[in-house]
Amino acid sequence: LAVALLRATDGVDPDRVWLLGHSLGGMLAPRIAEQADGLAGLVILAGAARPIEELILELVEVDPSFEGTLGQVVGGARGALNQITAPGRQGGECSYN
Repeated sequence: LAVALLRATDGVDPDRVWLLGHSLGGMLAPRIAEQADGLAGLVILAGAARPIEELILELVEVDPSFEGTLGQVVGGARGALNQITAPGRQGGECSYN
């Protein structure tokens, strides 16, 4: 992990290494922190408040570079996600059209 590499770097105090995650990185930061030994702390900036599967669909759909075959994959993924009701979530259609 990057945290272990940084903690082992000369000139870095291994007891003062923090992890910062922004946006989607903020969503992943707690998971990374669970696997990283010796973090002094964790900072989350603008962490996503929606489920990751909805964010991925939205990001792919709003980026014009994802056209053609990938657009078809996104359409299929949207259909599959609409059939899944995760524990604790309200069922319903994905609103990214």
